[in-house]
Amino acid sequence: LFWDIPEPLRARVSALQVLRAELGLLLERELVDSAGLATHVSVALDESELGWMWFVDVDLLPGIDPKFVEARVNVGLVTLGFRKYDMARDMFSKAIELDAKNYDAYIGLGIALRGLKDLDGAEAQYKKAREIDPKRGDAYYNLGVLYKDFRASKSSDLAASIGTYKQAKEQFQQFLTLQIEAADKAEAREQITLIDKTVVQVQAFLKAQANQPPAN
Repeated sequence: LFWDIPEPLRARVSALQVLRAELGLLLERELVDSAGLATHVSVALDESELGWMWFVDVDLLPGIDPKFVEARVNVGLVTLGFRKYDMARDMFSKAIELDAKNYDAYIGLGIALRGLKDLDGAEAQYKKAREIDPKRGDAYYNLGVLYKDFRASKSSDLAASIGTYKQAKEQFQQFLTLQIEAADKAEAREQITLIDKTVVQVQAFLKAQANQPPAN
């Protein structure tokens, strides 16, 4: 189960679809008490975001094992779908505390921190995920997005932004070397094309600016 955000390698499903699937998984594995959840389930499915607040704390779910890492990761994914970045951060952080090698938890924590404007923290989490499994594409793609859309494009120093765009391009190029779906490769190639066009435009602007006659 993956979160519903505009990034590749994620099933494009709504937060409530993830919630339904996750509850089914928990009940199937008898990790929660179906009777104890009945009221909360109906509230969550009927009231969407407001109802979801019942599920924010996994420790409060009746009958669930507090060390069940997968539940924490999936709850974190759903809270990302609602843009509840602080709650998602807490869920993924706890999952990592319980399982320091959980790739998805690091990616999720990185996205949550990015949503909270902690770009350095997000970068660190993506890099940790990359170290854990360099054959998976999520870390490379998310690093590319971080460098391109959250650093380079928002930099007030145009000359310095060129180097950051190149960092982003390198991550997307690494992504393309992996065994991934054709649609995801197409998205990465589109990102690289956009980067190349932007760098050319920035370089042209800087050159034109440098060639302007000095003001009298």
